[in-house]
Amino acid sequence: MNTNKISVAMASDTNIFFTTGPLIVSILDNAKEETFYDIYVLCADNVTQEQKDKLSELKSQYQNFSLSLIDMKDTFKNIPKTHTYVNYVAAYKFLLPSLLKHLDKIIYLDIDTIVKKDLTELYNTDIGDNYIGGCVDLPQQILRTINKTRQLLDIESMDYYINSGVILMNLQEIRKNKIDEQWINMIGTFKGSVDQHIFNKVCYGKIYFLPLKYNVSKLCRDYNLTNIFYCLKEAKEAFEDPAIFHWFGKEKPWNYYNLILSHEWFRNFIKSPFKDMKLNRQNHRFEKVFTPIEKEYFGIFKRILYPNGRNEIFMGNFKILTYRKRRD
Repeated sequence: MNTNKISVAMASDTNIFFTTGPLIVSILDNAKEETFYDIYVLCADNVTQEQKDKLSELKSQYQNFSLSLIDMKDTFKNIPKTHTYVNYVAAYKFLLPSLLKHLDKIIYLDIDTIVKKDLTELYNTDIGDNYIGGCVDLPQQILRTINKTRQLLDIESMDYYINSGVILMNLQEIRKNKIDEQWINMIGTFKGSVDQHIFNKVCYGKIYFLPLKYNVSKLCRDYNLTNIFYCLKEAKEAFEDPAIFHWFGKEKPWNYYNLILSHEWFRNFIKSPFKDMKLNRQNHRFEKVFTPIEKEYFGIFKRILYPNGRNEIFMGNFKILTYRKRRD
């Protein structure tokens, strides 16, 4: 039988190292019979040997993968803090071209993702001479922030701006043009981002757009938003049957049990070696799913009370609509 070898990388510190377990379980459970994964976990220096040993127990559960735990020591530990909750570990992505010199390409996954499909199709995507491939970052494309981000990065437009939670990296082309050196030199430059702004700044014009199904988030259920960047058919199919789901932002499925697909993350968690770890999951108070009849009545109600214009406020997973009177 022919074997498809796929390289995947992820990174973590000690605080949420347990989340590597559910992610890897989701990858392996959805692998085709002929798929073999080489998985690389970049570990901050505070990841304990006990945690590493615990994750390695997956080797007794699955045979279709190899696991390499790479000690990053204190690399990037003292870089400027530019984000409220994303830390220095996010910058480890920049070192993959030099750390894994034997590879020509790799899939990088943030650990707040789960995989729901075999990744062979993604891995074999031909991105030409582009440096990276990714999906449009919907939050940055919302009109109220798009111009601010473009000006901050000093780029021509936001047409190429992607989310860095799922990236197909062309390691060969990156090394050839020393793009990784440019990434590293820019660490700490942009307030509000550790890695994503840098990827989009340096790789501008050399970014390949992946199908939406490879980085589906809570915002993808708003077809009015996704339909700006993807056709409606693709947006609906991606949201209903994602290949990779991503909980970007502060709200994570290991903290809240009522986020979208949160229990699917939990099903992977209880199959991982960390299943005995106690989770203090809460109810997220802004997570509200309206029934069709609720939506209809809410729409009628707001049009009666506030007929003259609207503001949109995003709070967690909940979009609050408020109305104000337009000025002539």
